[in-house]
Amino acid sequence: SAWARCICVMTFDLEVGQACEQVLPPGALSKEELKVVPFLSFPDSQSFSCTIDQSFVFRFRRPSVVPIGSAAPTEQQFDFGYVFFRQVPDQSIARGYLQKSLVLLSPYGFSTLLTKVVEILGLQFFQRGDVVLHEAMEQLSKWPKPVPGFSGELHFCGESLWLPAPL
Repeated sequence: SAWARCICVMTFDLEVGQACEQVLPPGALSKEELKVVPFLSFPDSQSFSCTIDQSFVFRFRRPSVVPIGSAAPTEQQFDFGYVFFRQVPDQSIARGYLQKSLVLLSPYGFSTLLTKVVEILGLQFFQRGDVVLHEAMEQLSKWPKPVPGFSGELHFCGESLWLPAPL
């Protein structure tokens, strides 16, 4: 999809640390990205004494695009991670909570739109499971490619989303 490089599921465990459980499409992340993205997918600050859903965005430089020391980076050398993090009590886990992040990686900084997408996707993922990830990638692949001045209605998981034209 032009809108999403991939969708990832990250898990956070006291013994294992942060780990990538799943990437769609498979192989979409480099070995370096498989180390960086899980780390960035955990919220900076949160309370460990409650059940929460939290959304946030991070931006990172793709490691394989331009060698370090070459020309200054451009916008196209960065990706945005749109994260839906969930923490729920689970006494079978050492920490006492299940902590997972669903991450949509995109080359585009449409934060309002793509944060809404990952929130919709996250809620459905935690209700229906992995099948939602495949459905989401298929739906995103049907969206028109973003071009300068593009605005319009986009459909995702039964909801209509609006992307306004940039000012």
